[in-house]
Amino acid sequence: MKPRYIGVDLGTKTMGLAISDRLGLAAHPLETYRFARGDYKSAKAYLGALCAQEDVHEVAIGYPLHMSGLPSERSESVQRFKHEFEEEYQNIKLSLVDERLTTVMASKMMIDASLKAEHRHEVIDAASAVLILESFLRRKQHHEI
Repeated sequence: MKPRYIGVDLGTKTMGLAISDRLGLAAHPLETYRFARGDYKSAKAYLGALCAQEDVHEVAIGYPLHMSGLPSERSESVQRFKHEFEEEYQNIKLSLVDERLTTVMASKMMIDASLKAEHRHEVIDAASAVLILESFLRRKQHHEI
C-alpha cells in the first residue's frame, strides 16, 4: 500500500486541505481550516497534527506564481511556511506545486455542479487543495514509471 499524501491551499486566513486515498491515486477534500489573518503558527500546528493523525510524510502545498511563471509576493509567504514547517516537523516533506488557476478551476467545477454561491465560498479552498494534490499525484505517478 502506498503512503497517503495531503494537499494544501494556503491563504492568509484559510488552509484548504485534501487527502489522498490509501492507493495514492485519488484526492478527496477534507476541510478548510480557518485561522486569524497571518497566524501561520496555528496553521502549521494544525497541519502537523493532521499529518501525524493520518501518518502522512509528504504534503503537496500550492505555490502561487504569476501567470508568467515568476514568483509572487504570496510565493515568498509559502516558501517561508514550507521552511519553518520542515524545520519544526523534520519527518514531513512539503513539496511545492504550481497552483496557477486552481481556484478558478475549482470555482468553475462547483458552478458546473450547480453549487450555490454561499456554499462554494465555504469549500473553495478544499476544492483547490484537491486540484493541487491531484497535480502532485500525477507527477508522482509519472516519475515512478
